[in-house]
Amino acid sequence: PIDLVFLKYGLFASMANVATQLLFAVDILLIGSILNDSSLVTAYKYVSIIPFSLLFLPGILLTTDFVNLTERILDRAYIKKYCQNYMLFFTLISVGIIGVFYFFSNFILSLFNPAYIQYKSTFIVLSFGVSSILILRGLYGNLLSALGKAQVNYWTAFIALLINIPGNYYLIPKYGILGAAITSAILMWLSSIAAFIVFKILHQKALK
Repeated sequence: PIDLVFLKYGLFASMANVATQLLFAVDILLIGSILNDSSLVTAYKYVSIIPFSLLFLPGILLTTDFVNLTERILDRAYIKKYCQNYMLFFTLISVGIIGVFYFFSNFILSLFNPAYIQYKSTFIVLSFGVSSILILRGLYGNLLSALGKAQVNYWTAFIALLINIPGNYYLIPKYGILGAAITSAILMWLSSIAAFIVFKILHQKALK
C-alpha cells in the first residue's frame, strides 16, 4: 500500500537525521568524558557552530527540487546533468568557504573568544569535513530517498556513529578536540563517498 511506502520513507529519513545529529553529540560527550575539561567542551561547541551551520545549504536547493527529482529519477540524462551542475556549484562554494575560513580563521574565532584562535586547526578540519556533505552526501542522500532507498541513509549514518566512538577514543587522547574533529571529518567524507557509490549501484540497477 502506498501509505506504508511513505511511512517507511518518513521513518528511515527521520532515523537518519537523528543518527547524523548523534554523530556530533557523541563528539561533545566523549570530549567531556575523555579530557574531563568543560572548557574544551565549550570550545568545541563554539568552534563547530559555523561549520555545522552550513549543513542547511544543500537542503535549500534539494527541498525545492525533490519532487521533480523523484518524478525523473529514472531519467538517466537528467539526473546525470543535475548531479554535474550541483557538484560543480557546491565544490566552488566549498572551496570559497574553506578559503575564507583558512585566511580569516583568527578573526572569525576571535568573535567568539580570542582564546579560541588556538583551535583554528579544529575549525578548518571540521569545515573540510562539512564540505563533503555539501558536495556529495546532501545530493546523493536525497537521490537515494528519491529512488525509494531512504533506509540506506539511516544505515550509513548508523555505521558512521558506531565507528565514531572508537575513533574518538583513539584520537581525542592524542590530539584533544582536534582528534574529535579529525574523526568527524573522516567519517563525513567516508559516509558521503558511500552514499555516492551506493546510489550509483542502485540507480544503475533501477535503470535496467
